[in-house]
Amino acid sequence: MGAPVTLTSGGFVKGITSILGKVQGAQYSPASPAAADGFRAFDIDVQPQIEVLERAEEVGVLGRPASSGIGQAHRILTFKSYLAGWGSTFSDAPPELDALFRCAKLLSTPDATGQTYRYDPITSGEKWSTFKVYWDQVFHTLTDCQANVKFSGEIGKPMVVEATVHGLWVALADLALVTPTGLHTTKAPVLKGAKFTLGGDYVPISKFEFDMANPIYPLPDPNIADGVSSFKITDRNPVGSFDPEMTLVAKKDYETLLKNGTTGILSCVLDGGTGNKITLYFGQVQIIGLAPSVEGNIRRYNLGFAARYSSGDDDFYLQYE
Repeated sequence: MGAPVTLTSGGFVKGITSILGKVQGAQYSPASPAAADGFRAFDIDVQPQIEVLERAEEVGVLGRPASSGIGQAHRILTFKSYLAGWGSTFSDAPPELDALFRCAKLLSTPDATGQTYRYDPITSGEKWSTFKVYWDQVFHTLTDCQANVKFSGEIGKPMVVEATVHGLWVALADLALVTPTGLHTTKAPVLKGAKFTLGGDYVPISKFEFDMANPIYPLPDPNIADGVSSFKITDRNPVGSFDPEMTLVAKKDYETLLKNGTTGILSCVLDGGTGNKITLYFGQVQIIGLAPSVEGNIRRYNLGFAARYSSGDDDFYLQYE
C-alpha cells in the first residue's frame, strides 16, 4: 500500500482547489486577487494554449527536426458556478461572480442603497479581470481576461453559470493553498416557483439555456514575449433555447410567431427571497428555430431564440435584488 497523499508528496487532489478573481483597474494592469476575492465554483479547469512551431525542412530523411520555438501562448480557464444572490443583509454585495460578469462585457449598476445590482451589456468601456486558481500548492494565473458566459436551468435544480475565460499566460508558481474568506453562503434558488414568461404569458418549460455568445480574440503584439498583449470581445449574438409544452393555438401559436418573425419580452425570475431574487430579462426575443419533440410522453417544442437589441445595448439584463 502506497504512502498517503499529502500536499507535499505529489498526487495532487482535485478537491483541494480554490479560485479567486478581481476586476483590474485598467487593461494591461493585472490585479492581485486575495483570499477575500474568492468565490464558489466547481468543475474548475485551466488549459495552457501554447503553440509549438513545426519545421518543414526536407533534409533527405523522413521525420522532422526539433521545433524552432514557441508561438503565441495564453491560458483558458473554465468553471461552473450556481447563480445565487448575497442574502438578506446586502452586506456581501456585489454578487460573487462580479469579476466574471465584468470581464464578459457587462456593466454593473448598483442602486443607491446597494440592494439591487443590475448587469447590462456594453459595447465600449469594458473591463478586464485577473484570476488565480490554486491546485494544492501550485497556482495558475491569468491576467487581462475576457470571458463568455452561459446560463442553463432545469426544473427543480439551481441555474448553472458556465464560464470560459481567456487570459495571458503567467509562469506557474509554488505557493501554499489560499482558502477564500467571506464566501457567500446563500443557496442558489432552484428553477421552480419561478416566473417564466414569453410575451407576458406564463410558459411551462423543463429546461432553459442562454449563451451570451461573446467571441474572444487575442491581441497580437510582436513586442510581447508571448506574442499576445491582451484579449478583446469583438461581437455579441446572444442566443438561447427552452422547451415549452405544446398548447392550443388559441393560447400560444409558436409556429406562427416563428413564421412572422414576431418579437416579444422573455423573462425568467428565480425568487429565493430578499437578497436572492435573480432576473434574466430580454426586452425583444425572436424565435429562430423550432422542432416538435416528446419528453416523458409530453409533447413539446425545442425552441431556439435570439435576443435582439431595441435601442443599443439592451439585448438583455441580469438583475440581483
